[in-house]
Amino acid sequence: MKKLILKKEETAVKGKMFEGKVVSVGMKNTIIVELSFSHVHPLYKKQIRKTKRVAVHSEDAAIKVGQFVEIIETRPLSRTINFKVVRVVMK
Repeated sequence: MKKLILKKEETAVKGKMFEGKVVSVGMKNTIIVELSFSHVHPLYKKQIRKTKRVAVHSEDAAIKVGQFVEIIETRPLSRTINFKVVRVVMK
């Protein structure tokens, strides 16, 4: 099991981790992150790309649109929020 250090405390990572692009920062403590996935169709061998937009809890107000962030799956924090920001990957 992976270990993750958040705010000077070590916690075990139980959920999945993703990396995505920030597409909206219009809400307080919440950002919208777009996750991109690609796979090959088993029969036609065509590359298929899918995107998914998820609401993410973020206490860092310095995150801006266009940045790449690493997020982790958590318990439900609200009706739509099931992820937290771990760190900003690229500015």
